[in-house]
Amino acid sequence: MIRSFNYAAYSQYFEYKESGKGDLDIEKIENLLSMWATVITKSFIENYVNIINSNKKDLIPDLDHLSAILALFKLDKAIFEAIYEVNNRPSWFKIPLKGIIECIEEFKKKSYLEVYYG
Repeated sequence: MIRSFNYAAYSQYFEYKESGKGDLDIEKIENLLSMWATVITKSFIENYVNIINSNKKDLIPDLDHLSAILALFKLDKAIFEAIYEVNNRPSWFKIPLKGIIECIEEFKKKSYLEVYYG
C-alpha cells in the first residue's frame, strides 16, 4: 500500500503532463508529490499501527524494528516495480527509481544493523 501512494500521485502528474495544459515547474511539482506521499504514508502507518495495537499489542514490533522491516519491504517492492516499469512502461521508471533512492537514503540515516546486532 505504501508504494501505491507514489503511483497515485505520479499517475495524475503524468496524465496532466501529457495533456499539454500549460507550463510546468517540474522540480516544484515533484517536490509537492514527494511531500504528499510522505504525509499520506506517515498517516497511513500511524493509523495502521494504532488500530493493530488497540487490538493486538504484541503483533507489531517496536518502532526501530518496524522501521527496519518497512524499509526492507519498501526496497524490495521498489526493485520489483523498477523491473516491471523498464519492461512495460519505461516512462514511469522514475517512480520506482525515486523509491529505491529514498530507501537507500533511509538506510544511510540509520544503521539498521545496530538495531539487530547493536
